[in-house]
Amino acid sequence: MLLFLIIYLKVPLGLIFKNENSNDDMIEILTELHEKYLPLLKTTDDSGNEQVEILQKLFFGGDQLTEERARNARQGRADGDSDFERLEGFIPKVEDWHAGRVLYQVSENYYYFNVQRKKVAARTV
Repeated sequence: MLLFLIIYLKVPLGLIFKNENSNDDMIEILTELHEKYLPLLKTTDDSGNEQVEILQKLFFGGDQLTEERARNARQGRADGDSDFERLEGFIPKVEDWHAGRVLYQVSENYYYFNVQRKKVAARTV
């Protein structure tokens, strides 16, 4: 008998009490996400300066306004020295799954009903 044990790690992401409509708050949101959830490698050089290297970039999804605000916040930090300071660890993307679902549903209905009509037409001929 084989027994499989699956362990799930639950990590609550928490809430960030900031307003994404404000550019300063959006910068703080992205900064907090970079510090907490991005895989980083932190090293210290001989002079004591901390260097932060982003190991893997992650997607940051939302509606079109959230994606635009994230892009604008990144542009506000474009003068940073590293990818981490420029907030380039997250790749903003639109997650408009509603439109994809509606498109799928429309195409499914179109093709399904066309196939059904052809079957009915074939039976009546």
